[in-house]
Amino acid sequence: MARNDLRLFRKADILVYIFIAVIAVGIFLTSNQKNEAACLLINCGGSEKTLDITRDTSFELENNGYTLTVIIENGEVFVSETDCPDRICRITGRITRPGQSIICVPAEISLTLIADGEGDYDAFTH
Repeated sequence: MARNDLRLFRKADILVYIFIAVIAVGIFLTSNQKNEAACLLINCGGSEKTLDITRDTSFELENNGYTLTVIIENGEVFVSETDCPDRICRITGRITRPGQSIICVPAEISLTLIADGEGDYDAFTH
């Protein structure tokens, strides 16, 4: 056997691996870019309201005998306090990207981040 046949990697193999690694890192970095949400769509018992999330604020939502304390801070939205039995809306944590939601089923309240200029529908099917 020739000495070159016993090598584990050749120079060309190493260049291909480096190329693949660079592409993978590039895809990872571009997919993790933060999509800036502009508005919070609040659905509370069937009535809808939008709120700008660029200003820090806190407010309470009441429905079905339950109260949620919602905080908007640095473009992030989260529920800090709730008296609903399962507290999933509080456990959800902070939402930051368009399309993310916090939902409290017992209170029939949903908080959804939407992009600037986004309409009521995100897709149409025929």
